[in-house]
Amino acid sequence: MEYYYEAKHVGISIYSVAMAILFFSAALASAAILRRKTGHLMKHGYGVLVLVMILAGIRLAAPLDFSFSWVIGSERIVPWIQSTFLQSPGEMAVWKLALVLWGIGSILYLAAGIGLFVRELRTMRDSTPVESDQVRRVLREMHLKGAVVIVSREIDVPKVIGFRKAYICLQELSVSDEELKEILRHEYEHYRGGDFFIKLLYLVLSALLWWNPVIHLFRKELDRILELRCDARVTRGMNVRQRAGYAEAILHVMRQTTKQQNLFKEKAGTLFRKTRGKFIRQRFELMLCEKTSAKRKAIPYLVAAVVFMLSYCVIIQPEYHEIPVEDQKGEILISKENAFILQKKDGTMEMWVNGEMFFEVGEEDLFCPPGSELEIVEEE
Repeated sequence: MEYYYEAKHVGISIYSVAMAILFFSAALASAAILRRKTGHLMKHGYGVLVLVMILAGIRLAAPLDFSFSWVIGSERIVPWIQSTFLQSPGEMAVWKLALVLWGIGSILYLAAGIGLFVRELRTMRDSTPVESDQVRRVLREMHLKGAVVIVSREIDVPKVIGFRKAYICLQELSVSDEELKEILRHEYEHYRGGDFFIKLLYLVLSALLWWNPVIHLFRKELDRILELRCDARVTRGMNVRQRAGYAEAILHVMRQTTKQQNLFKEKAGTLFRKTRGKFIRQRFELMLCEKTSAKRKAIPYLVAAVVFMLSYCVIIQPEYHEIPVEDQKGEILISKENAFILQKKDGTMEMWVNGEMFFEVGEEDLFCPPGSELEIVEEE
């Protein structure tokens, strides 16, 4: 007897999750490429980079499979991957072993990342503060709400840490009051922009997808995008002379920054990192460029939104064929309402339809409809 299943309108499957990770990786790669296009950023601003990252996060968090999606049936590659993971060379199936390794890797990666953050916090806590009349004087003039400035010789570069308060850490700098104001504005803008939270969130995401090379390649790009965003927010509303003063303050601090900065430290928002001259030059070019009209900015935002919506219109999964509606007479409808999979005590599985055992189910049947749509019930 033949059967057909009732297609769902929306749901989540292992294939939709795989597609979400694929599109997420492609979006991050696109953001990294756009970040290098200084001319594009001059015309359209940094906002499109932020939008692409937000949409990438939404796509990953919502790996939905819609009934209107165009299904690309794979007769070789996906079935081969599926059969490989379903093999059991020992007592444990390959897919179960992969999940265990995935989980162990995520725990170790997250622990290492948290350890670096804790070490950074301890360095800040244990550093010996240096009294600075200049800092106290400038802070009184600026009225930065919730800002606490720590000056210490143990601080390598200016940075900010904190959620409820902005703990701005500075090394001893030889700068004017106006330059110090620009530096404090820069670090405080990292705090207002939630950069510390963004980096912690990306750390968690990196731990979940530690095996994805795009995650590791994009980490430095995230730092740079946050720097560009911070510069743009600080210089918003400034005239050319004011932007030039801000750029000079940044350059002055760069010249005083120690060369022994640890590249592997995770920092919340740093003013300067060891990086290639191309990015430093890009920062100054974007600081000093004239702002463009809102019309010119709208096009890439629209393109990003359209691509995001279209990403839900395609999904790759093993080739299978549904029975046409006109040929369904006399067939058995299988849906969540009338069918389930019974997992027996001996490890075997059976599909039950309308209260009767229909056929035995193999692990490979759980990765495609109708098996992937049905509830699994354990035998009592």
